[in-house]
Amino acid sequence: MLRTQASPAELHRLPPIYRMTYRWSAAGERIQRAHHQVVGTCMDRLGFAYPPTPPPSTSRSEGPWPFPFGFETTDQLQPRPAEPAPRETPRGEAFERALFGDPDRRVTARGAKLTVNRPATGCLAEADGRLQGEMRIRSMQLSILLYEAETAALQLLDAEPAFRSATEQWRRCVQRAGFPFRDPRDLLRKSSAQPDPAAAQADVRCKRSTGYLATAYDRLARIQQRLLDKEPSLARDWARSQARQDSVARDVLP
Repeated sequence: MLRTQASPAELHRLPPIYRMTYRWSAAGERIQRAHHQVVGTCMDRLGFAYPPTPPPSTSRSEGPWPFPFGFETTDQLQPRPAEPAPRETPRGEAFERALFGDPDRRVTARGAKLTVNRPATGCLAEADGRLQGEMRIRSMQLSILLYEAETAALQLLDAEPAFRSATEQWRRCVQRAGFPFRDPRDLLRKSSAQPDPAAAQADVRCKRSTGYLATAYDRLARIQQRLLDKEPSLARDWARSQARQDSVARDVLP
């Protein structure tokens, strides 16, 4: 079992699917930049201006981690200033067609339950094909299957005795503070866009005092690993796809 003093960053890095799909890496940033550059070159060739730089990459220290158990630190409870909406440049039908290609032509990948499609033509498709090559459909499918496994792991977590015990300790703690929530996700479901500050403070305080997050992430990591062990090709092919894209990205970028 993890020590309860583990930092949020340490906890987030535990679940293997999170490490694979959410963690910042130099390779991931290169792939993002190269993809954007290939799209931009294609659009320029077709006579359309495209933003010269990709969207800002995620912080190296934080990562775009999900928060499956709600608030984890008091810092997250502080209201954040609203960011100005980005100014949209009118694009027009010709721009959209160049970028996304023929709307009737799509590339489809299927998971166990979900289906995702991407453009088969246009500059986005050219960039996907350049970086992913013959693994394009498999790369799309891997994203679906890993997402499905991530979702399944959270559903299986509720049957874990250690997690249920941690949740019960958390529930008793927040009830003593005057809040009748069943679990942290129940708090989020029953809250508006901005939860009651007192309830959120009690939530974070009780997670800390009961060691809830250490147990929750530890059990989630174990379940995710079991699911990956059942399908070894997921991790293997994901690594192969990332390596292939990174190799191309190094050739694309100056």
